[in-house]
Amino acid sequence: MIPMVAFGRDEAVYMIAAGPKGETVAEAVRSKAALGIETHALKYMHGDWLWWNDDALGLRLVSPALFAAGKLAALSPEQSGLNKALAGIVGSQKNGLDGTRFGYTLAELGALIENGIDVICNPSPGGQYWALRSGHNTSQRVAVQSDAYTRLTNYLARSLEGTLGQYVGSVINDTLFGNIRASILGFLSALLSQGILGENGGRLPYAVVCDSTNNPLQRVATGYVQADVQVQYQGINEKFIINLQGGASVSVSTASGSV
Repeated sequence: MIPMVAFGRDEAVYMIAAGPKGETVAEAVRSKAALGIETHALKYMHGDWLWWNDDALGLRLVSPALFAAGKLAALSPEQSGLNKALAGIVGSQKNGLDGTRFGYTLAELGALIENGIDVICNPSPGGQYWALRSGHNTSQRVAVQSDAYTRLTNYLARSLEGTLGQYVGSVINDTLFGNIRASILGFLSALLSQGILGENGGRLPYAVVCDSTNNPLQRVATGYVQADVQVQYQGINEKFIINLQGGASVSVSTASGSV
């Protein structure tokens, strides 16, 4: 997996790996710890392989990495794989083919998620369907452990690289600074209109600086141009808290028009 991590970081690709067939929760935790993998560039799927009904070859046991990769490839880059229904799965090693086996306990799911390991299982938070249960990469840092962080960061990096390459070789002056800034702002504005980025409190989720303040003459003279771009991502609802009070002694006060 170490070469996969290096490739993912260098090429801005979200790498997805899976444990061996029949891997237990304890084995998955030990294996990941032994490898020392903790990075946003790699997603590790627990080795609970999935039964898939192939039209040509019948039932086949398939790596969960394939289903995770397929679902993520079909999603917009700001999305996490968490709780997105997966089609074509008819069972797993843990659940069996007929669904009579008990799946994962909360303790087992907690052990996997706390150690940066994702898993495909049924049921999911939204009901009786197969889905990813954490939507995390292998990082233990809360700010970067979501699928969405890795995918959107890679998307932005590759898109900006492709868009701004046109300015390499241009004469450095205020016109160039303005053109670069306009290109980046136009790209980010398009992402906002598509819902890939979102406003928070009515404020734009991005800012761009490309002028003489971050491009001093001494540096420009050596052929460098710098654009400083800040982008605020949208969070993912991973922990939904509902506060419930119930009982005959509960005093209920409702605002006008509320139910």
